[in-house]
Formats: sequence, C-alpha cells, structure tokens
Amino acid sequence: MMKNTGSINLSYSPGRPRTVRTKAYITKAKCRLNQKKHVSTRKLAAEKNISRRSAQRILREDLGCFPYKKNGVYNVQNDRVWAVNRNDADKRRDVHEKTMFPVKVMVWLGVCSEGFTVPVILETGTLDVERYMKDILPVALKCGNKMLGMDWTYQQDGAIPHTHHLNQKWCADHFFSFIPKDRWPPNSPDLCSIDYSLWHELGEAMNWNHVTTKATLIDEIKRSVKKINAMYKDTFCFFRCL
Repeated sequence: MMKNTGSINLSYSPGRPRTVRTKAYITKAKCRLNQKKHVSTRKLAAEKNISRRSAQRILREDLGCFPYKKNGVYNVQNDRVWAVNRNDADKRRDVHEKTMFPVKVMVWLGVCSEGFTVPVILETGTLDVERYMKDILPVALKCGNKMLGMDWTYQQDGAIPHTHHLNQKWCADHFFSFIPKDRWPPNSPDLCSIDYSLWHELGEAMNWNHVTTKATLIDEIKRSVKKINAMYKDTFCFFRCL
C-alpha cells in the first residue's frame, strides 16, 4: 500500500459495506431535522425503517448532532431537540422561555369509549378532597351518565383526594359502579391513557404562540380538547369506564 499510494492510510474502509448509514439515509435524516418538527430517534428509526441504534449513530456521528434539553411545559428529562449546538437548538424555536411566576391552571379531564368529558379548569388554588368532591365529581357523574348511560364504572388513580375516605363514600353513594382504592390496578398505559398519552397529545395540539394570558391559555386548552377528541374518538378504548 505504501508503494502504490505513498501513504499508510487505507484507500477504503475495511469490512462490510454500509447498508444503512449511507449518504442517502444521512441526507434524509438531515432533511427531517430541517423540517423543525419534533423528532426522536424512535420516530426517525420508524420513518426510515432502520434500527434506533442506527438512527442514533447517524445523528451523532454522521451529522454531529446532540440531544439538547427543552425548557417546556412537560418533563424536560424526556424531551429533547437534536441540533449541532445550543444556538442551533434555539433557532429551531424548540426552547420555551420560563418566567419567574408562570401563568398556570389545573385541568381535570375524563375519557371513555365515547371520547372526552368536558374539561374542568381550576384557575386558582390546589385540589383537595373538598374541592374534588365539589367541582370534579359532579361533572364526572353528569358526563358519564350522558355519554354511557347508567351502566358504567368510575376509575381514579392514587392521588390523595381520590383515596380520602370522604371521596370514597361519595363515589359509593352516587356512582353506579366505581373501583375502590383497595382494588385499583397497577399503573398501565391501557388503563391510564390520559397519563401515558393524551396529556402529551393535548399539549402538542395547542398553539402556544397564542397563549399570552390565563384567558388565552384556557381558550387553547378547550380548543385542544375538542380537536383531539375529534381526531382520536374512534381509537379510544371500548370499556364502559371513565
């Protein structure tokens, strides 16, 4: 090799030729990043029909990108934007500035085979058992009866207002059927679709550029609920459970 080329460097890479990390795949991945839409290694791998490890190597080794954290509304530990550097991540508008005292509200929403209930939006304070019984449970009962008739089951989670004995008594007295705290199943994406999927979908459907005040935040939440309800109604679970 030294005699023929005058160099000790290999003229080509040894081993098997690349079948995935080719120039074509790298170009496609680069175009996908330039679309300025949220992309994860899982999504990229699924879209290009390659392994997640190959997608990671294309982003890191071939394109020189790194996963930067986003300062957004959701868990920043699970939300990243792939970019060459921090400035590039900022240009993609994937960083949301945080104020010292951000405007926020608390939202309750029920879901069943017929879609969403009306959202209950609490503008101030926290949710204790008294407020839960006063503002949430009557709405859940009314919406459940309207959407499912009288034969359905009310399911909650392990939040303190839910496990309180006063709440348990209210549910036993008013609901046709409900799952008491001692019989609740373990965490499950199938049983807790709101926690595992729909809250994220609602947030993605909101136009955050329109959110400037508490009033506009509430309007966007309501609009997002209607939009997602129309999009996913046919895919909701078929259990008569709210």
